[in-house]
Amino acid sequence: MTEWLKNFRHLAITAFICFGALATLLTLIASDATYSNLPLILFLCGASGSIVGNYRKLSLLGADSEVTKQALGTPAVILQLYVSPLIGGIFAMLAWTAFFSGLLRGVLFPNIIVRAGVKDLYDNFHNLMANTYPEHYSDAMKGVFWAFVAGYSEKFVPNAIDQVARKTQE
Repeated sequence: MTEWLKNFRHLAITAFICFGALATLLTLIASDATYSNLPLILFLCGASGSIVGNYRKLSLLGADSEVTKQALGTPAVILQLYVSPLIGGIFAMLAWTAFFSGLLRGVLFPNIIVRAGVKDLYDNFHNLMANTYPEHYSDAMKGVFWAFVAGYSEKFVPNAIDQVARKTQE
């Protein structure tokens, strides 16, 4: 039981960092209407999704068996608890790029457009992020939802990438 509780302690540390950063960012946005950082929000939502997913996985484990106790005590499990929020955030950003590029389209996915009056030619990443945005508020919320799903379900983004790769090979 002690190994199980140690893992929850590590999970609580990652949750505190991630949720604290998200709360701070949302507070900044609420206090200054000109401040907006959608990519960072999406990254933190993906990281939050991975933390919730890790919590769910740990809570479903039966902590009574000796094999589970030994597995939970390994450094690999503890490392996974700290690295998975980073991976979840990266997956969230990859999902956003798939939406923006049109690789994933549909009514369930966000529609992202280029700001009016801006040339559609790429010149640098900063201008790309500064001049693209969700078309409607609902598209922004779809992006937040899918960012969370990308972190929560570790297979969502890799499966989408595999699907696109299969289509290109055909």
